[in-house]
Amino acid sequence: MPSIMIASGERAGQRVDFDQNKVTIGRSESNTFVMDMPSVSAEHCAIILRGDRYVVRDLDSTNGTSLNGSPVREARIRHGDIIKVGDVELLFEDESAEADYTQRLDAFSTRKSGRWKVIIAVILVTAVTVTAAWWFVSSLMGS
Repeated sequence: MPSIMIASGERAGQRVDFDQNKVTIGRSESNTFVMDMPSVSAEHCAIILRGDRYVVRDLDSTNGTSLNGSPVREARIRHGDIIKVGDVELLFEDESAEADYTQRLDAFSTRKSGRWKVIIAVILVTAVTVTAAWWFVSSLMGS
């Protein structure tokens, strides 16, 4: 389950898990994640699920939203990314996505190593064939 955790300031360590397709962040009580801090706009930004990926979108906030130190209007976010909302840093965590990525990477590595086995087998067969042909030609020439 994805979550955001306050990574800086007086509320550091506070975490909110969410399973909605859209999470809003801001000072207003109408937000999913309320951050009553002066640098945070009433409706600052949103984290939105699009397909199997999350994006962060700035909602025309006064102090802006940044992702890993770069200002953004909208950008894809991944497990471990830092979203800065006003003066506050939030850590985005989605361990299910990281586990899925690790599984896909392992599957790719397995397929890739299987390809290497085939390539090595072809090289060995070719080497044996060339050696046998060289031996055969050499024996004919030497007779």
